[in-house]
Amino acid sequence: MAAILMVALALAMNRIFVGFVVAAIAGVFLVYFLAKDRRYLR
Repeated sequence: MAAILMVALALAMNRIFVGFVVAAIAGVFLVYFLAKDRRYLR
């Protein structure tokens, strides 16, 4: 029982970690493209 809970918790943490990584990468790309657009506009 405890092992199942540990595995479930590990999977949930991995999903949250992957979600944070994807969000961070998306945010960096978004900022990069916005800066690029501003350079072209100016």
